[in-house]
Amino acid sequence: MQTIWLDLSRPLDDLRAELQGKWHNALVQGENADLTVIDDPDCTRLPWLIEQHTEHMELGGYLSASGALLEALHRHSNPTTRLHLLVAESAGEPVSGVLLARHGNTATFLVGWTGSKGRDLRATHLLLWQAVEKLKTSGIAWFDLGGDQCQSTRRGAVQTRTGWRRNNPGGRVSLASVQHKTQRDDPNPESSSSGASGSSRPAGQ
Repeated sequence: MQTIWLDLSRPLDDLRAELQGKWHNALVQGENADLTVIDDPDCTRLPWLIEQHTEHMELGGYLSASGALLEALHRHSNPTTRLHLLVAESAGEPVSGVLLARHGNTATFLVGWTGSKGRDLRATHLLLWQAVEKLKTSGIAWFDLGGDQCQSTRRGAVQTRTGWRRNNPGGRVSLASVQHKTQRDDPNPESSSSGASGSSRPAGQ
């Protein structure tokens, strides 16, 4: 299993230039869509995201961070270790959400959800890019986008989070020795909810 690390100390223009072509095109579609991004660092909309995430886990029959765990993480947040939620709305309706954990100089993707309208509008791509912009502006140095092969996430949701080419300076960090099959890039998520790897960056990287 591997996780994707982005080095946010680099210029945004460089990070954007390293996006895979299909992912970049999906991002542009999201930017041109009728979407409003709600920055919710206090996670006032967390109950909504947990409801959507839990329902999708039950329907999809897969495992990810539970609602109880997410609530506990939020309850024990402090100025240096806390959750941060971004929500995309279309005509006042929430269509996608991305939940991050901020800890020290690093942020980690925890869970995300998108509905059918959000997928059509490429809302998750927009949320992830805006997360990069907001994290970098606030002084976060590293962004852990989560595992690119794990039992608890299906291919489409993982690929939505791995739009950077393999030669990005942050690189891919191995978490365990598992067989890895290379799959073609696809900007359209086949799964509308996903979870993170829960990794920590190895010392010295």
